[in-house]
Amino acid sequence: MLILSIVLGAVLLLLGAVAQRDIRRSIRRLGEQNCSACGMPYGRTVASQARKDYITECEQARRESSGYRIHFAHEWRVECEACSGVGYYAFDTERMESKPSVHRFYP
Repeated sequence: MLILSIVLGAVLLLLGAVAQRDIRRSIRRLGEQNCSACGMPYGRTVASQARKDYITECEQARRESSGYRIHFAHEWRVECEACSGVGYYAFDTERMESKPSVHRFYP
């Protein structure tokens, strides 16, 4: 039983490390992307903020719609600091789009 617990713990640690690596890579790659409007790179700070905003939006939707199944788009809304242009970064495919892949409402 002890061996099973150790193996399970090691697998969970490995999965956590892989997930953290993927998050860091997505933030780095988004930060290296250029704004389609002005051509300036977004930067790491904007990329991190886009991820945080996505998480906040998902948590709020879960709270407001408990009991419903929600399909979250796999993209972060990114606003350029230089020109305020908006783009959408699909973090699973690592591609930038000028329009959201799914219709969503933003303030």
